[in-house]
Amino acid sequence: MGHPTNYLSRRQLLAGGTVLLTGAIASGVAQRTTSSTGGGSQSATGSQLLVENPTEQPHQFSLSVSNRPISAYRITSRDGKTETIELGNEDGDEDFPFPVLMQAEARAIKPASNVIFDREYSIPPDSAHSFLLEGMPEQGELLYTLRESPKSADEATVVESWGTMGCDSRFEVYFTPSETRSSCGSPLPDVDEPRGAKQHTIELQGASQ
Repeated sequence: MGHPTNYLSRRQLLAGGTVLLTGAIASGVAQRTTSSTGGGSQSATGSQLLVENPTEQPHQFSLSVSNRPISAYRITSRDGKTETIELGNEDGDEDFPFPVLMQAEARAIKPASNVIFDREYSIPPDSAHSFLLEGMPEQGELLYTLRESPKSADEATVVESWGTMGCDSRFEVYFTPSETRSSCGSPLPDVDEPRGAKQHTIELQGASQ
């Protein structure tokens, strides 16, 4: 298993390092969408992630899958600089969660190692995409982000909302720029796939070895 090279502690972050801390809005999104990883078997029926963009602006949706629980993240800032953030810190403060590290300047958030799938999709205005993930590794974890598409090559937009999902059974996620719902082991109530949603089937079993 690879080991990240740049470790940023809580003390360094609070001292005003290159990674900025956010307010409650971004942190709240992350806390709502993060689930703990279990140790059960792979889902036989597959898991679904529904992304909907009801806004008038195109968005970029990033989907990454690791074959181990995510322990470190690669955060790329608006100016293109990348840092590695590990869960936990040198003081052993287990109550300092990663969601606090989500910052307004991030234009990309990726797992730092054990990535078996990583792709970005364009989500046009007033459209939806449905992702069916087959063969999710039993210790795997999903990381997804959504940001407004840049209007020009020189513009660097930042992550608006994001989340992670790791379950020991099938999961469902409903994701928009302003709302996230997730469920482990059971369908999401009151969430119907929009008519005309673009379908994607992602086979992970071969990539998880």
